[in-house]
Amino acid sequence: MGSLVNLGDVSKPVNTLIEKLHEAGVGLFRPLQIERVAKAEAKAALIKAKSDIQINELQQRVLYRLVEEETNKQKNMEDIVKLAEPKVSETADPGKMDNDWIVNFFEKSRIISDADMQQLWAKILAGEANNPGSFSRRTINLLNDIDKEDASLFTKLLGCAWCVHEFTPLIFDFRDEIYTNQGIDFSQLNHLDTIGLISFSPMSGYVMQNVQGELNAEYFNDQLLLAVPEKFEKRPNGKNIKTGSVLLTNEGRQLAELCDRQPIDGFFDYVKDKWKDYVLYSEN
Repeated sequence: MGSLVNLGDVSKPVNTLIEKLHEAGVGLFRPLQIERVAKAEAKAALIKAKSDIQINELQQRVLYRLVEEETNKQKNMEDIVKLAEPKVSETADPGKMDNDWIVNFFEKSRIISDADMQQLWAKILAGEANNPGSFSRRTINLLNDIDKEDASLFTKLLGCAWCVHEFTPLIFDFRDEIYTNQGIDFSQLNHLDTIGLISFSPMSGYVMQNVQGELNAEYFNDQLLLAVPEKFEKRPNGKNIKTGSVLLTNEGRQLAELCDRQPIDGFFDYVKDKWKDYVLYSEN
């Protein structure tokens, strides 16, 4: 059966996205028709099957269960596409999306029924439509293993993230109250490391290496201007600035762009104190 999608008054990029999904083999139906069409086809299949062989009650229950499962998966796919549509930009070119990427995306996302997680998957679909190649298959596969609690914890961690060269959560001492008040501790950081969102190195930590000249560090709307004082330059690793024990993985960085993170009260001043030897200028 062909697609029953009603494109309606949608932008050209969204129209192209729908067509691309069909090209990749992702069939979409109008939400109100999903259950009716699926159950009608199931009924027809049962009638045909009964005319061929005698189906017992157990076999009938199996068939009906499969129909219900596929109906729910289809609805999840439709919901995600619907949520993605407003996020597709007017300059998007979904026609360049990779068919294998699309198939893998929907194989993973069709089991997602939680509304908040569907929003996250929709952002990825729209982001890939806006800029094909933005999200790797590894990121999609990782997201498939993340539950709502993991996503919430990761978003809390991103409240500690600064933009210094690259987007980096600054975890100097996870035992400090500024972190524990957010539910961030050793076990939670270790968990995020295990599922592949961050690299957690509590013993050695990470640094910005060979810092030359002035360096701008941003935390939401607040800024620090950093530089390594001359008195530090002759020390071992004197031109490095410590950034704590956490780095985002490639997959973590891709997903971080989609999270609605919030600033943590007092965190700017906390980091400013940690970097007090390097601060040239502060604006907050």
